[in-house]
Amino acid sequence: MPDDQTQLDYKAPLRNCWYYVMPSHRLKAGKMYGRVILGEPIVFGRTDDGQIFGLRDICPHRALPLSCGQFDGKEIMCNYHGWRFAPSGHCTRVPTLVEGQDFNVARIRTNAYELRDHQGNIWVWMGAKREVYPDLPDIPVLGNSPIRVAITMDFPCEVDEAVISFMDPAHGPFIHNSWWYRSRRPPYEKAKLYTPTPYGFRMERFASKATGLVYRLLGGGVSTEITFQLPTYRIEHLTAGKYTLCSLTTTTPTKPGHCDITQLYYWNMPWLHPLAPIVKYFSILFLRQDHKAICQQTEALKFNPPMLLVDDADIPAKWYYRQKREFLRAEAEGRPFENPVKERVLRYKT
Repeated sequence: MPDDQTQLDYKAPLRNCWYYVMPSHRLKAGKMYGRVILGEPIVFGRTDDGQIFGLRDICPHRALPLSCGQFDGKEIMCNYHGWRFAPSGHCTRVPTLVEGQDFNVARIRTNAYELRDHQGNIWVWMGAKREVYPDLPDIPVLGNSPIRVAITMDFPCEVDEAVISFMDPAHGPFIHNSWWYRSRRPPYEKAKLYTPTPYGFRMERFASKATGLVYRLLGGGVSTEITFQLPTYRIEHLTAGKYTLCSLTTTTPTKPGHCDITQLYYWNMPWLHPLAPIVKYFSILFLRQDHKAICQQTEALKFNPPMLLVDDADIPAKWYYRQKREFLRAEAEGRPFENPVKERVLRYKT
């Protein structure tokens, strides 16, 4: 049995999970891209034959970032001394070696990460190697609908603050009180049914009374379903007759005290395709409203204040913390995850 005080860090980002990297189409063949995820420098690349890979972005020789080197579509060459690395992470050449020197290049390697290219998105596994990996979240789009809009924004906060901000149902009337998102009417009481899912919970589908721009574009009869899943996924699925709009929001911890928030939008309305730049413009404005609130909160959190969560509006945040604790305990004890969330109707004004 783990000791909560010494072995489990409930504030740290979860390991042994998939984290979002980027849309697949942004990683072109023969190109590489360096970034930091969960405090680890990683260089992502795609070979000439389409294989994606991720390696620790530090040359094991003299610590130059491999992303600062050259990639010929097959191997990365470090710019410092010309050491070459295959997508597997194994070193293939050390140019300074001469014949007769007893040095086995094959023993040199840098860590290689498990990646997946799923539904047009690249994900990285930030945990121990496994025989079988968990499934990635499925986006309920129609057919092979591509990403219509993709936005990524740096948030100066820890992962928990970012995650609970995107499952908070009550901040809309105050943070997102723009004419193009919601009407000026005061908050009113709502009742939503929430049910557990394997690693999260779902706000079950309901008929939406929202009057924002997106809902007006979809026309009448809009219904909405929202799913949250550990470690940091939020999927919102709107339908109106034959029309569908779906968004995926992910939180990827980067360096300490920072997260990348990514929002992806999919839809099947042909008449909306030419308006994608406008949708992106307003989506950025929407995300900046959250960003402003998080920046203000981050300044206050420097004083380490207690946080008071109240029923029912803050129940999703409480569930997230309980699920995170259970995930860590189950991992430490070598047992299956037992979802602490039970079916419940939540009532709040928003």
